[in-house]
Amino acid sequence: MDLLGYDFVQRGMAVGVILAVTSSLVGVFLVLRRMAFLGSSLSHAAFGGVALSFLLGLDPLIFTLVFSLVLANLVQALITRSRRVPGDALLAMVFSGGASIAVIILGVADRFGEEIFGYLFGSILIASKTDLWITILVSAVALVFLALYYRRLTLITFSEEVAEVRGVRVSLVEHLLITVASLVIVLSVKTVGLILSSSLMVIPALSALLVAGSLKASLLIASLIGALSVVFGLILSLIYNLPPSGIIVGLMVLVFAVVVAVKYLKV
Repeated sequence: MDLLGYDFVQRGMAVGVILAVTSSLVGVFLVLRRMAFLGSSLSHAAFGGVALSFLLGLDPLIFTLVFSLVLANLVQALITRSRRVPGDALLAMVFSGGASIAVIILGVADRFGEEIFGYLFGSILIASKTDLWITILVSAVALVFLALYYRRLTLITFSEEVAEVRGVRVSLVEHLLITVASLVIVLSVKTVGLILSSSLMVIPALSALLVAGSLKASLLIASLIGALSVVFGLILSLIYNLPPSGIIVGLMVLVFAVVVAVKYLKV
């Protein structure tokens, strides 16, 4: 427990908690919009973007951010405008395509293997001061968006028809939501790895929606589950010398299993 006094541990915990809260809040709206698979697809696409940036010799964060933003908005536009292409099939293609890009690049230029795999599993404990400030900035942007567009997001989540009647530009709001989600996911992939980034976006939201009685309660519970999972997961990983990402995801899954069991027993 003395390790909690070290700067790198405190910095890692701060980054993890901030990302957990932001990802969970955005994830609630994605899950309610039946776009949960989009989070996993974008994280895998971001992983492919990271591998591509190494091959091209470009900055991984900037290139992956641009790559993911363009891809995410293109996918959203296709889902919205094309009825011939099922949304889930398109997302599955993005999911597979992102992973395949990384695998191909690893095969072509295996000298990047260690750097690329670092983005796959990640580690909160190696987060730098720059990572912390970028996390704060991106999270602030996401939270401002959620605060300003909360009513519009709520309307389109529960009734797009009512939202359109009230003058809400549904397509614009959806593209903004996808853009914010992409920002958070790309940052999460860089800081905590692909596996944890997609889990933070979906699992706390699912658990919260099962027990909460309102949207605001869902947002609060999801952010608490995400934040507490990061805190206790990091502590357990330090005590037992285990990978932080695996422990954190395991705790979130455990919370979800307990929630489902309680709901089942009540029925």
